[in-house]
Amino acid sequence: MPRWKPPKQGSKASSDTLQQKVHPMSDKVSLQNNAGSHRNAALPQYERSPHDLYTTPADPVQRLYKSRPWLAQTIVWDSSAGLGHIVKAVRDCGGEAIGTELTDHPFSKLVDDIEMGVDFLALEQPRASHLVINPPYNAADRHIAHGLKLGCTVFAIMRVNFICAKKRAFLLPYLREILMVGRTHMPPPGAVDQGQSPSIDYAWFRFEPEKKDAGDHGIRLERI
Repeated sequence: MPRWKPPKQGSKASSDTLQQKVHPMSDKVSLQNNAGSHRNAALPQYERSPHDLYTTPADPVQRLYKSRPWLAQTIVWDSSAGLGHIVKAVRDCGGEAIGTELTDHPFSKLVDDIEMGVDFLALEQPRASHLVINPPYNAADRHIAHGLKLGCTVFAIMRVNFICAKKRAFLLPYLREILMVGRTHMPPPGAVDQGQSPSIDYAWFRFEPEKKDAGDHGIRLERI
């Protein structure tokens, strides 16, 4: 197959044609370690939450349940439920969800049945077979790894470049899908909306507890 060449300056290339040339098998891709980021001065600047508590909007959860309707047939568990945003969104989608949280945060909860004081990383038995989580960013890899250790399927919403970090390469054999949901705000509770458009791309990463076969490097990449 001839290599793709960038269009000449001033010409326009069809995005569909570009997609076909760059990704002839767009449903199965191999991940490359292209770690790197830059700070965008246009991004909303919030003070970091002391417990990495950030609100998860309903839209990414709705997209997940629309694209994977079978999730509504099982009970899902948000093991770092915070104020209950994911639990409420799942229920609003017609699914069943339970939530546990280590810290009783001093903000109003969206649901009243989150079990507080539960240290997920210390649990030895799962509360459900599927995790749907927005894990604390500074311990996201530990939360995902512990969920896999408990035998759970893990759906974790993270920045798209989350898996690029070298220290997270150990998770690649368990990664099956990256479901991109686009740009969205995830501010800490009580943050003032600064009126800026979201500039960070997020995706649901689906991990399975069973390691992939040796030589299987396929990961499904999909925009939902």
